[in-house]
Amino acid sequence: MSPIPVSLELRFLRIPTRWARQKEPSSGHYMLVPKVDQRPERTLDVLKGDPRELRTEFLRLPHSESAALAFLEKIGLWGAEWDSEVALKYYSTQALNCESGDLLCGDFGYRYFSGRPVPISIEELWAEQEHWRELLLDPAQLRAKFPIAPSESAPPSHKLWFATQTHFGNTLPVHLEWKKGDSFVIPLWQWHSHENLGGDEAILFSINDRPVMEGLQLYREEVEN
Repeated sequence: MSPIPVSLELRFLRIPTRWARQKEPSSGHYMLVPKVDQRPERTLDVLKGDPRELRTEFLRLPHSESAALAFLEKIGLWGAEWDSEVALKYYSTQALNCESGDLLCGDFGYRYFSGRPVPISIEELWAEQEHWRELLLDPAQLRAKFPIAPSESAPPSHKLWFATQTHFGNTLPVHLEWKKGDSFVIPLWQWHSHENLGGDEAILFSINDRPVMEGLQLYREEVEN
């Protein structure tokens, strides 16, 4: 089978977030604290322009609190952590005050999330900046951290290691919008689903080697409930 090039358009959504400097009561340290806009009428903005320009802006960001707050306001949410207790309450009763901005509840674009926005100290932000500066200036270290996929002739152990690292390293699901004439390949043993968001009927042709795999007694399929 000959590979077919498929063009992808990557869109980065900004979760509306207000940032402020606050003193932690327990430690007395100052943190940059996010408050997420959870109003039902709020919208997610698409970050315009080349994402590489945003990366360059972060790498060149001057070490001042005002510059840090302005950058965080521009990109929205910096980080979040999943909270199973928040998810359980939201899913069962939705009896949560998500509009306070201290929680993340519901759908964000094409992803569902329940948890908490993560504050960050100014020192942690500059440490993150320095980490990526050093990494991008060292091609060998960059390739070691983000290796290319092993070749077809690579030992099975190498393929298994790469697949495991990819699975646990890329934790967010990917949403792709396809249209008439598009072709795409879904990696082996990856959860996937299709949804028709338009008003017209959508017909999707699937090509696979299921008969061969069944003949070799190697075919496996798992359906998510």
